[in-house]
Amino acid sequence: METALRILAETRIAAAIADGAFEDLPGRGVPLNLEDDSSVPQEWRLAYRLLHSSGLAPAWIEMGDEIRRSVDQARASLAAVDRLDARRAQAEALYAARARVLQMQIARYNLQAPAARWHIALIDVGRDCLEVHIGNGPPTAPDAATPSNFSPVPISG
Repeated sequence: METALRILAETRIAAAIADGAFEDLPGRGVPLNLEDDSSVPQEWRLAYRLLHSSGLAPAWIEMGDEIRRSVDQARASLAAVDRLDARRAQAEALYAARARVLQMQIARYNLQAPAARWHIALIDVGRDCLEVHIGNGPPTAPDAATPSNFSPVPISG
């Protein structure tokens, strides 16, 4: 679900783009320096560089990616059963069971993530089932950059 603040921000950004407000910014057309590690603490830089050059990521990042994939798969399984199908109640019960396991993984991940901005929001089973019921399809896995992830939603259902 989109928050009012996010919708407002997206609307203002789209208007600024349409007005050409970003056309003459310094650095336009210059590639970003993706090797900048100034946000990484000094004592971790060597380890991060070694992981990066090996095509790996810190364990907490890989764990988060796996959780997001599992959440997407669970939501896709729920969405695959039509709301009028007799198997719908069984699909929702299975989704709730999978969500309980994922909730524990999310809680463990959130303890390992170095900052709240990387946390994953807990799953709201009731909301997910309702959104599929009204035809919006399942929401995508929570994105750590969205403000809703700063206050996890408890599981229901």
